[in-house]
Amino acid sequence: MGYVEGYRDCDRRALSMRITVLRGIGHRAGVICKALHSGITACGDEVQSLRSEFYSGGAENDGLAHYGLRGRTREAFIVYKKQKFAVYVDLGYWGRKEGGSYAGYHKIAVNSRHPDKYFRNRDMPSDRFDHFGLPIKPWKKDGKHILVAGMGAKAAPIEGFKPSEWEEAAVKEIKRYTDRPIIYRPKPSWSDPIPIEGTRFSHRNQSLEEVLENCWAVVSHHSNACVDALMEGVPAFCYHGVAKPMGLQELALIEQPLYPDDRQQWCANIAYTQWKVDEIQSGAMWRHLKDEGIIP
Repeated sequence: MGYVEGYRDCDRRALSMRITVLRGIGHRAGVICKALHSGITACGDEVQSLRSEFYSGGAENDGLAHYGLRGRTREAFIVYKKQKFAVYVDLGYWGRKEGGSYAGYHKIAVNSRHPDKYFRNRDMPSDRFDHFGLPIKPWKKDGKHILVAGMGAKAAPIEGFKPSEWEEAAVKEIKRYTDRPIIYRPKPSWSDPIPIEGTRFSHRNQSLEEVLENCWAVVSHHSNACVDALMEGVPAFCYHGVAKPMGLQELALIEQPLYPDDRQQWCANIAYTQWKVDEIQSGAMWRHLKDEGIIP
């Protein structure tokens, strides 16, 4: 699979950087940080491992690598991306549980929660996306309803909003330009989401595939739902994340959505922003970031 081959044992070079691997809260954070430590070291950089509660507030080393934004990892992420660089790891777009609950694919982004600023810098080969055997379906241009895919209660404050605040404003804006029915689907992991007046509430037990049936467009601040929608042939209005360049951001155009013709290459590029845990551990992921000039 692409960058895995040939990088199981990275060439050891003179130490060029010292990286803080900051462990946050939870078992997955521990698994990822252990893999980061091994992979970064295998590629010739030095690692200082630190639990997030012991983070001192500065950016003493050359860069930061961590999973999620719990504990003091959020604070460190903000500091490092301003002063040095920060590698952020979160759950991937496809294959999250491939090989086991904690062994699957994880999204890698530098100085952001999303790699949208650079993931299309060049066209990547299709091997990593082909691995999943996922179809890209023809565009659907006869849908009826609009789906608002919401953030969870944890993600909203990170983006500067109260839970459901952004989605409520989006619904009001959509209603200015269309009378199509609106379905509101909060992030399924949100245990007690707040319904939005004037929308049909999609319970978390209802699959995304069901909601995308007969869907005209998906609207989201940022959500993997937009990636899934675009692959299902449903256009997207998205403001952050890898779906952003494939959609629009002006809700006044909700009745004139975008139908881009380069989804295959887009998916190929996305696949090079997510890596399995064993690829992180081997150094394949870290070497890719260096080879692409995404980190020094």
